[in-house]
Amino acid sequence: MKVSNQLLIAKILIFSSFLLLSSGTLLYIKNYQDISNPKNSTVINKLDDNKITLTPIDDNKTITSEQEDNIIINEEITNQKKETTPKSIDEINQDIRQEIESKYGITVKYGLETNGYKVAGLTSNYIADPNISNTALLNLYGILNQYPENFFLEIKKANIPLTVYLIKNYSTNNITGITDSTYTKATISIAVDYPFAESFNHEIYHYIERYISKMGGKYSSWSSLNPLDFNYGFINNENSYNLTFNDMSYFVNNYAQTDPAEDRASTFEYMMASNKSSCLNKNMPIWHKAKYISEMIDLFFTSVSPSIIEYWERFL
Repeated sequence: MKVSNQLLIAKILIFSSFLLLSSGTLLYIKNYQDISNPKNSTVINKLDDNKITLTPIDDNKTITSEQEDNIIINEEITNQKKETTPKSIDEINQDIRQEIESKYGITVKYGLETNGYKVAGLTSNYIADPNISNTALLNLYGILNQYPENFFLEIKKANIPLTVYLIKNYSTNNITGITDSTYTKATISIAVDYPFAESFNHEIYHYIERYISKMGGKYSSWSSLNPLDFNYGFINNENSYNLTFNDMSYFVNNYAQTDPAEDRASTFEYMMASNKSSCLNKNMPIWHKAKYISEMIDLFFTSVSPSIIEYWERFL
């Protein structure tokens, strides 16, 4: 009985050895097939191909971009890194433009694409330097990122698509931006020779107001926020905050006194500024205008929630 047990154990060990040998042979074959057949090789992408990550820093609209694309092919076998060729500035600009168009539904034109662009009886000069276009595109992306998710897509869904032209300047000096809109489309052109954020946020409010108007919104009580004897088109320097720095001013600048729509766009420009101006202190005349603008946006945009403090509301 003892001898029989020993023989049984020996047979089991021999059989187990055979199984291990067979498994080892199969594993070797599998590894060999993996090496000889690229389709079975492991590919690890440390960064998504053709993707640029853009992040706004502080309030200066400065953007950083990740341009290097590292790809490791079958690291366990070769243990070597393969780097793609760095992208040109033109390719980077195309990537930024595509990111803007995909994320916000806004068409962007720049460089030679804007050559010959005319608006409001003015001609324009295009941006010849791709590095300047790059700065403008990054500034545009950073500012758009300050608005709520789906904000601009909501306007587009109301059949008011937006095209932004990034130009060097207009044929008339001191024109920083122009909004040309109807109830079916809108075009904003921005002269990058001037501070970008101020120009764009001013013009974008004209676009916002076009949407509010199409949705039935009316600023019927706006004039009640002005001095009793005031009429638009009659400029009084003493009423402009940027000239007097008086918190009790009714207008942020003289241009705001030219037209109700320009008054609101100019006020919104201050609401989107990097730093708070004292005219936005609580219960000041311009603060009341800013509150009115904020409440109108809350009322007509489903992408905006009254319970969330949006970027333009952080000073109110």
